[in-house]
Amino acid sequence: MLARLAFNLDLDVKRDKLIDVLWPDSDIDNARHSLAQALSSLRRQLEPPDLPKNSVLLADHTRIRLLADAVSTDLQRFASSATLAIKAPNSHDKVDLWQRAITRSLMKNSPTRRYQTH
Repeated sequence: MLARLAFNLDLDVKRDKLIDVLWPDSDIDNARHSLAQALSSLRRQLEPPDLPKNSVLLADHTRIRLLADAVSTDLQRFASSATLAIKAPNSHDKVDLWQRAITRSLMKNSPTRRYQTH
């Protein structure tokens, strides 16, 4: 669920869509219950008691949203870097910005990253 919400950062994701993706073979009542439990668990992890409710996750009876002001994702950072590269004024800057975006993305997602020192 977190991956789906993060991919759609700051956009409403319909509860029914999450149910279809996460519990496709469950009857609707069990799937809704599973979604409510998963959302409750996710909220406890992302919004500990010292944070105000709805500071990271917004949810109502039809949709759920992960707030971009509270969360940063690799995809979001890469998309921002790609936008800078696309808007660069010349080819040299475009290539340089694309290389930086890709290198940062690969380094952050490297399985050996945790062993690297800076």
